[in-house]
Amino acid sequence: MRSNIRQQFALLFIAVGIGLVGYGWYQERQLPVYTPDDFELAADLNLSLDLARMTAERQPPPEKISELRAAIRADVEANDRRRHDLARSWMQTGLVLIGMGIVQTLISRRFATPARS
Repeated sequence: MRSNIRQQFALLFIAVGIGLVGYGWYQERQLPVYTPDDFELAADLNLSLDLARMTAERQPPPEKISELRAAIRADVEANDRRRHDLARSWMQTGLVLIGMGIVQTLISRRFATPARS
């Protein structure tokens, strides 16, 4: 009895896909959920740290501080979104692999060559 290499690859795709979906789900569950107040606090803290690191001649004028704060908040929100998107991309990749494995299984069964005697 000969093993079908296509069937083995299909099972490998399915197994790896299930692993990636599980990993992505786990990563998504581990990420904290932040409220808008949390983003405000993070922007304030990062702004104060950035201003403390700047020398006196590099300090922005007072009217530019609100723009700098908005940019910092946008960066904090983008970083949070990026981490969630990365976890979702693991899950999406896993689902694609599962789909490829299922399609390969169906194709190999549909167009299976009869066994030789």
